Amino acid sequence: MKKIVFLLVVPLLACSGIASASLTDGPIALSDSEVQQLSSDTTNNACAATLSPALTLHIPIVSYNNQYYQADFQYDFNTQSVVFLDGQPVSNLSLFTGCSPAIVIGAALCLPAVTYNGGYYWASLTNTTGYNFIVTGDGPNNTGGGLEVNVQAALSSIATKGLTQDFTISGSYRGYQATGSGVETVTPGQATTLNGAPVLSETEAYNATIVVANRNVTISESDVAYLDPANYNFVVVDDSSYSSYSGSITYYTTYTTVAYPTTVQAGACGLAETTKLYSDPSMASQIGTGTLSYSVAADGLSTSTLLVTFVSDEYDMNNTHTVEETVVYRVDTSGNGSLVSGGRVNYGGNPNSSEGTTPYDITFTFE
Repeated sequence: MKKIVFLLVVPLLACSGIASASLTDGPIALSDSEVQQLSSDTTNNACAATLSPALTLHIPIVSYNNQYYQADFQYDFNTQSVVFLDGQPVSNLSLFTGCSPAIVIGAALCLPAVTYNGGYYWASLTNTTGYNFIVTGDGPNNTGGGLEVNVQAALSSIATKGLTQDFTISGSYRGYQATGSGVETVTPGQATTLNGAPVLSETEAYNATIVVANRNVTISESDVAYLDPANYNFVVVDDSSYSSYSGSITYYTTYTTVAYPTTVQAGACGLAETTKLYSDPSMASQIGTGTLSYSVAADGLSTSTLLVTFVSDEYDMNNTHTVEETVVYRVDTSGNGSLVSGGRVNYGGNPNSSEGTTPYDITFTFE
C-alpha cells in the first residue's frame, strides 16, 4: 500500500538541541576492514553495531534524514541513560551494500543488530533531553523464543487477495480540524510486465468524505503499484493520474530494496527500501528521494499478533523533508494482515513534492 498515511514526529538528532551538524564533531577511527566485519551479520541482514564491555556503543551506519552517519554513544550508570558522544558522515557507502543500517524513526533510534559478548541483540533508544537517550526496548536476535509473524506472507496475501477496509479520519487541514470517513481498497494483483520484467500490478484507492471548517470535501484517490512477484516488494508506484488534497499532481516513484522484513519479532526494525521520485513515468526529471522504513511492536490487544509499522519519508532535491506517510498492519502467526491505522503529513511549501504546497496532518483509523 503506497498511500500510507501520517503522524508528525520530531527527528531524533534535531530535537532537544541535538542538531545534525553535531554529527561531524569528532572523527571515528575505523578501517575499511573493520567496517566490513561489523556489517557481516548475515543472520539478520543488518549492519551490526558493537557494544563494548565498557558499554560504549559504536554504530557503523545509521540512516537519518535521508543521510548516512556513523556514531558513538556511552552508557551512563549514574543517569541510566545512553549519551551521544560524536559522529560523522559515512564516507564509503559501498561497504554497506550487503546489510541494512540502523535507522532513526521518529524520535527513536532503532538498532536491528548489536553485537555484545559474542551474541546478537536488537535495541531501541529514545531521545529524552539534550544528548541523552533511554533504552526503550532490547532483546536477543533470532532466538525463536518470542512471538514471530511472517510480514512477507501478510503482504503477499494482501497482494494476491486484495483488501477492503473502512476508516475514520481525524487531524488538521490548512490549520482547521478535519474529521470524516471512507473506505480503502486494494485490488488483487494481476501478472503483467514493466520494462520487460514480470511484475504484479494492483490498484490502490480510497474514497472519503472529510469535514473541514463545516464544509464537506469528497476525495477520491488511486494509484497503480507494481510489485516484485518473488517477494511482493514495491518496484514502482505510478501516480500519474493521482489527484491529492492539493489538486492534481503527477509523480512516479521507483523503489530499490535494501532489506525487506520477512519473519520478525517485536523490536525488529530497519530500512526496507530507498526511493526516487520523478515528475512523470518518463523519469526524465527527478524531483526527490526517499526511504521506506519499518518497525515491529507488541500488540496490546492480542498475544498472537504483532503490529508492523511502515514509514515512508520523501525529500526534495535539496534534501528538505516534504512528506511523511505511515501505515500500521496487524499481522498474526498465520501470515494474515489487516490495516490498523495510518497517517499522512504534508509539510507544505514545496510544489514538487507528491502532495504539493497544502500543509496537513491527517490520521486514518481502520475498522
